[in-house]
Amino acid sequence: MAQPARTPSSQSAPSITLPDLLHNSLILRQTAPYLPASAIYALARTCRTLHSLLLQHSASDAFRHLDLAPVRSAAAALRVPIDRGGNTWRAERMDESLTEDEFYSGPLLGIFSKLGRGGPRSGPALRHVQTLVLDGLNSVTADLVREIVAEERFASVRVLSIRECENVNERKLMGVLRYAVRPTRAEGTPRLKALYVFTPREKGGGTPGAVSAEPKKEYRRSPERSPERYLMGASSGSSPAGSASGGSNTAASTPGATHVGAEWNARSQEALTAALARTDDRWYQASGRMLKRQPAAEWAETLRVCEGVIAFDAVLCRGPRHDPDWALAQEAASFSASSSASSSASSATSGASSAHAAGVGGRDAGANPLSYLPPAVATVALGPAGCDACGTCIEGPARFGASPASHLPLLGPPPLHGSSVRSAQMPHALDGAAPAALPLIVRCEDCLRGRWCERCNKWWDEACYGGAGAAGGGAATRTHLQQTEEALEGIRVAGLGAGRNNGLAKMGVKRECFGCGRVCSECKDRFIRRCRTCYNEYCIIDNDASSETACDWCNFSGRRTRELY
Repeated sequence: MAQPARTPSSQSAPSITLPDLLHNSLILRQTAPYLPASAIYALARTCRTLHSLLLQHSASDAFRHLDLAPVRSAAAALRVPIDRGGNTWRAERMDESLTEDEFYSGPLLGIFSKLGRGGPRSGPALRHVQTLVLDGLNSVTADLVREIVAEERFASVRVLSIRECENVNERKLMGVLRYAVRPTRAEGTPRLKALYVFTPREKGGGTPGAVSAEPKKEYRRSPERSPERYLMGASSGSSPAGSASGGSNTAASTPGATHVGAEWNARSQEALTAALARTDDRWYQASGRMLKRQPAAEWAETLRVCEGVIAFDAVLCRGPRHDPDWALAQEAASFSASSSASSSASSATSGASSAHAAGVGGRDAGANPLSYLPPAVATVALGPAGCDACGTCIEGPARFGASPASHLPLLGPPPLHGSSVRSAQMPHALDGAAPAALPLIVRCEDCLRGRWCERCNKWWDEACYGGAGAAGGGAATRTHLQQTEEALEGIRVAGLGAGRNNGLAKMGVKRECFGCGRVCSECKDRFIRRCRTCYNEYCIIDNDASSETACDWCNFSGRRTRELY
């Protein structure tokens, strides 16, 4: 009996294999950055089709983004003595002519040598790398960066990330970058366009290849606190000091519950900050200090020299005090106001000498805080709200697409699917708005001295701080105590209303707590208390065993055996 003929609908559809999917360059380009280099090579060894696809025909897509941070063999293992017969990573004893940079960079140079040679049936993969991530590796040195910038085998590298690399000589690295952008350089060089070196790595980006000791767990007598945890406890009626204040909520005082609560409060705070700034990029949020340590002063000149050639994950501060013309105008206005006041009170014969003396004093007291500042790296992210009084800043916020590229920092982490400065600088709005709708306001700490609250990131610019109409901007540099004295004097002499002067007295910051730093009056009222026993002021955040009414010393349950003072 003849079999019935199969209709086209009854025939099984042809199966799609993995090589068929990866032959689509769009799929391979979107997938490869999430795979480590070892996984790509392991996949290429499974069959000849994948070997030819990943290492020959589509190697430019497979190795476009290379992250060597998780590779253990890329770090120099320094837990053993350096020269113990070559048992670390060399097969022979260390040569005495070996430099420090050559010793540390040995593991990475070996990996680059293998990637540059290729195999008998594959070309060198190193020539296809456009984004190279070496974060946290102790084998990264300034000489290695020089090779990446200058040598032909790294000609395709456009974005380089060397954040938190402990063996990088910064002075040497700055010299390498300045030489790379010298006016007499060859046309089309350097090929490197973006360098991540200032900002810390993202959370959860630990690298197993970075050999470091485990962090030592410090003993704490009481659980860690945060302002959010205190405010949540205060709103629910529980005491922030836990058992020290006689609270009955034992579940909240246990270490496990406290840790979980603090973690969720931190996540809520991050989500709230991102929602207010409409972006997850920390440079565009009111994040405060963005760098773990202050960059050296020479970095500012390096960034200025590299403008338009190499972009960094930090920018120069554009505050008005870095503008010589603005600083000169402020000094001239202060000198003129001091001279006119002195000459009107003196006689005509001695007017010149007294005005000169008053002018010198005016420069020291009034104009010096507003005098010219040399270029500096912006380290404080102030958020989109701007000045607390006027809602903007004197220099104007930078915006993506409207401002020069040198005014915008590279945003972390390095882009996975792009190797251009534009893709690394583009912010992403949570509400789908255009990147140009997100303002960027950053300053250096010298520009914000005395005008920035380190707790809530509130700040005032030079024009608004101290009230408008002050001659020469002198009120913009008055301290908190000077503003209070002026307000009280105005009330006593002129009988002015207390509303405007109280607002003037609340502007500015003062160091009330060494842990919190300089804080504004609102943060002081929120977190600073006076002990009812010893009458000393204390911070409820940094004094762990304190309560709402007593400091940690007076609130301690044990018996005092001796006085410390």
